[in-house]
Amino acid sequence: MNIENIYNKKDLIGKILFSLSIIILAYMFITPLSKVIIHVDESFTVGLLRLPFVDFWNTILVDVHPPLYYLILRTVNELLIFFNMSSSSYIYVYKIVSIVPYILILIISLTFLRKKYDWFTSGLFVFTLCTCSEFFRNYLTIRMYSWGILFLLMMFIAYTELIDKYDIKSWSLFTIFAILCVYTHNILLISVGLLYLFVLINIYLKNRKQIKNFLISAVITVICYIPWLFVLLNQVASRSSNVPIPSLTDIFNYVLFYALYDTSFSLEFIIFKVLAFILLIMVIYYSYKTFKNNESLDKISVFSGILLYFLGLIFSVILLFFTFKQLAVRYVLPIISVLWLSISILLYNIKDKRIWLVITIIILVLSSVNFVDTCILSDELYDNGITETSSFEKMNNNNSVVIYTNRLQYISYHDYLNNSKEYATSKFNIPYETTYEQSDNLKEILQNNPDKDVYIIKQVNSKKDRTFGKGISYKKVSNRGRTWIIKLKLKDSDNQK
Repeated sequence: MNIENIYNKKDLIGKILFSLSIIILAYMFITPLSKVIIHVDESFTVGLLRLPFVDFWNTILVDVHPPLYYLILRTVNELLIFFNMSSSSYIYVYKIVSIVPYILILIISLTFLRKKYDWFTSGLFVFTLCTCSEFFRNYLTIRMYSWGILFLLMMFIAYTELIDKYDIKSWSLFTIFAILCVYTHNILLISVGLLYLFVLINIYLKNRKQIKNFLISAVITVICYIPWLFVLLNQVASRSSNVPIPSLTDIFNYVLFYALYDTSFSLEFIIFKVLAFILLIMVIYYSYKTFKNNESLDKISVFSGILLYFLGLIFSVILLFFTFKQLAVRYVLPIISVLWLSISILLYNIKDKRIWLVITIIILVLSSVNFVDTCILSDELYDNGITETSSFEKMNNNNSVVIYTNRLQYISYHDYLNNSKEYATSKFNIPYETTYEQSDNLKEILQNNPDKDVYIIKQVNSKKDRTFGKGISYKKVSNRGRTWIIKLKLKDSDNQK
């Protein structure tokens, strides 16, 4: 194998990777996943869009996410209604809204990155952003995560331009995308804060005259966020954390989220996890070696991206531990996208052709393995979506009783099950009129509805979550992740009482 020849053809390799990315983009439009709900949170989003605007807005205020994405999707929804589009096409259009950020990333990569670096940098970057981690799935999810990826990437690119030029355009773009980030997802507050810190450090070391512009930018961002800050504080105060302390296995998985989203430790995946860990070590080592005596802008870009990833992971775990839930891949996709941009820029600067080839091969292997795993999971997600839809159709009648165990379920599923009799195990914080009866006595509900099929929708994390009290039997109907639809029934002896 002639390494020199391969290296000299890296622009061709970049063009091939870019072309493959476009093919994967085209596949997003025709995959069966583009027509079904693949995540429970998508049902919440769709349920939210069906509410009158006042109820829609009031529900956002008690949700755990900022309003920007919901407002974007609401605008699209109103256009669908205005143009009298078939309701059967709504889910597909909502999915396209999540694909749009990747289209824009392709355009940015083709124009900005290709011109600033080369075809290989551009092609590798967009290829990893559709094959690694959980990117592909989230471009097909009716949630805000793909928009968070776009906005943080744009803020990071503006950051690299800012510390180079310190012109009004760069300051303006940096500030605008900072505001868009914090109104897209709460977790992006961490990334925005870190990038502002990086700018401040750079100003202190190299250009203290820019402190005035820094303060103007920071103050504008804070002022723009203040209206939502009070909402966020109220949301956090109303939630309690029952999140377990992350284990060493969890931490190992978190670090490798940048390449592999699968958290299993089967034999074949252990090999690839070790490979992903080796790649990360190589990236850190060769970043240091490549830029040790180099004070270029690329040095700042690469190290800033690596620092943003690791510090972002650490602070995200801490924030989520004290507020809502365990870290999920989708929460950190924005900082993962920045890391892949930094890795692509690093490869542009590595002059040792053998090291360049080794790192490139490892990346392509991990990308391929992860994407194959994604495609396998896609079949499972599609089957679960079809099964869930079929279950709802069977349940949505006056011979069925549905018991909701949390607010998210009611908002997500009520429209699908509004012909059934509804119960809630507690009073939900929902800012509009509801149709459920409140009761946590499952046996009494079963006894009061002897001729009806009784179902409970519940999050099942362990075996104890599948116990419903003495005299009650159960059968799983379907599940979406840890959210199960379970049919309950009194045991014969209790039926006769």
